[in-house]
Amino acid sequence: MPKYPQLAGLQTLGSIKTKRHTEQLTMKNANKIILILTIILIPQTILANAGTALMWMPIFQLMFGNLLIGLIEGFAVSMIFKTKWLRSILIMIGGNYVSWLIGNGLILVFQEFIIDSVFQLKGVFIAWIASLFILYILTVIIELPFYNWIFCKGDKSWKRSWRLSLILNVITYTAMILIYLNVSKYNFFSDLKINQSLLDKDYRFELYLKQGRNIYKGKISNDFKQELVYKIPENYEYLHPLLIEDSKDSTIDLYLVNYNNDTLLLEDSFIETKEKVFYPSLYEKYNWVKSDFRDTTNRDWKASTGGWAIEGLTIRDENEVKENYAFEVPWMFWGIGQVSIINQNELICEIYGRIIMMNKDTKEIAYITKADNYIIRKIE
Repeated sequence: MPKYPQLAGLQTLGSIKTKRHTEQLTMKNANKIILILTIILIPQTILANAGTALMWMPIFQLMFGNLLIGLIEGFAVSMIFKTKWLRSILIMIGGNYVSWLIGNGLILVFQEFIIDSVFQLKGVFIAWIASLFILYILTVIIELPFYNWIFCKGDKSWKRSWRLSLILNVITYTAMILIYLNVSKYNFFSDLKINQSLLDKDYRFELYLKQGRNIYKGKISNDFKQELVYKIPENYEYLHPLLIEDSKDSTIDLYLVNYNNDTLLLEDSFIETKEKVFYPSLYEKYNWVKSDFRDTTNRDWKASTGGWAIEGLTIRDENEVKENYAFEVPWMFWGIGQVSIINQNELICEIYGRIIMMNKDTKEIAYITKADNYIIRKIE
């Protein structure tokens, strides 16, 4: 936060006119900083996170939330310790913007790097809860100098400022978290139990995975082993595996597709529809593949995913929604996509780069591997 000469000299100015002029300049400077932050951050937030109520919350907090919290905290300090109310409010508004920028930046690094790199499925939910507490501690520490700045008469009491930061942030932080959670959904981890023994069965299915520029394949198992089958050439960009029906015969081929111009045939006759009770539904618009390996006469429930993380995975029985699981919480928007139903009670889907097995009846999930996306086929 920039230091304002006007604020530093507010206590020593002799005339009411000079004080008023100083306050006006300070307010103008504060408004300029808020406007600059808004102009810089709002377009980035909109481009990255447009769509759900939770995604819009950081914008509202940036525009109004930090102003309101700074107003409340500054006014509370002014009332309790008889400090100048305008100065206290301006300092705390600045403190809240600084803590918002630093805290959110650090927590995003923590979640994106640590959670995504270290955790598979187990521990993700606990790590997210821990991140809420870490963000509170960061907020207290970052705002501590601003509380102390208010008491700038020579007796800078860090101990008093520390208590103030702890107590006032408990109130404001709790209120903000409750608002955020009101538009969140996390039952993918709270209602589903992680059970890796789901993969102990002999699944006769093979996954083709895209990881970066490499295509791997491997048989579904608890000890998933993958082998490299194709390396995407350097001159091809943004290729994704996709199943495409062959109009000449009853087969479905495996392609690497870029909807702009590049298309590579990876394997023809990938699925022989004549010999298999398998009728895939292809969603080329979203580059998702939903497959159903059940007998065509025994498909009494369906599974689908939505475009936004909070829409999650929906299981329907005769068009009636039976279950819905999603994970969209502050700073973590984990969308679910690419559902494949493999038998009467199990399916495979992808959540934030993780391929998982789910048993809808026992409400259990198991981690298979990481991948950008996947294609599945049955092994005879």
